[in-house]
Order: sequence, then C-alpha cells, then structure tokens
Amino acid sequence: MLENKHATGDGIPRVYLDNCCYGRPYDDNRQQRVRMESGCKVEIQGMIRRGELTLVSSSFLIWENNRRRDLAMRDSIYQFIHGNTRKFVFGTEDPSITRTMNEVRSHGIETMDAYHISSAIYAGCDYLITTDDKMLRYKVDGMEIVTPVQFIMRSEGNEIQR
Repeated sequence: MLENKHATGDGIPRVYLDNCCYGRPYDDNRQQRVRMESGCKVEIQGMIRRGELTLVSSSFLIWENNRRRDLAMRDSIYQFIHGNTRKFVFGTEDPSITRTMNEVRSHGIETMDAYHISSAIYAGCDYLITTDDKMLRYKVDGMEIVTPVQFIMRSEGNEIQR
C-alpha cells in the first residue's frame, strides 16, 4: 500500500513522472519491458485522474516535453500535465533546486534528469517514476525512484526487490 511520507495533510502520495515515463507508451512495444512499463504508466495516469495520487510537475518537464518532435505526443503529454498537476515547481522558484541539481549531477546523472530529481525532492514527492536506468540507481532519502511497474506493484501491496 502506498503512503504519503511527507506532511501534506491529505494522505495522498505525491508523484513526479519524468519525461521518459511520459514517453514510454509511445516507444517501440516489441520489448516486454516497454509493454509492461507502458501499461503501468497508463494505470498510474488513471490513479492520478481518480485523485489517488497527487501529480507534481515542473518547468523543466514542460521545457523538455516542448522539445519533442512528435507534435501529437507533445500535445497529449502537455494536456495531461496541464489538466492533472496539483503542484508545479518553477525552476527559478528557489536556489536550493539548482544546488540539489548540482549535487545529483556529481553522481553521474545527466543535467535534465538531475533537475527532475531536484524538483521532485523540492516538492516533497514520495515517488519519482521513471524508465531511465541511470536515474533508477540514484538513491534519495525520503523519496523512492521507481519504474512504473515497481510503482504499481507497490500500490498493490507487493514488496519490490531493487
């Protein structure tokens, strides 16, 4: 069962989906991993729409999504983010976002991925959901970085071995 580890008062877990996660259903689904992650990502979106999860997004996420060449994909992702985000982190909101990003980068994480992690930490997210293997190896106190499959397993009360 999912729990809100942060004192938000509503008991609803906060989640941040990175750009890789948003794009997963558009990837080549001939691989089993892609099919599983795509299905779970769609289920997570349903949980967000039903109010079971609080979606956190950031200006970095919007910027990265705006760079997509596929206009239909870009618009679909933007519409979901715009219609379902309950907390939005602006990159210039607090200098601690950049400081945290630099700390994350020092562990070999790419700049944009480090900004996603930093935004999720700043917003007090319980989970950052990604399909990026390098991000999955990064550890954060108080926040779990998981795949869509791991997240759904956790939401159903199954323990996940990482």
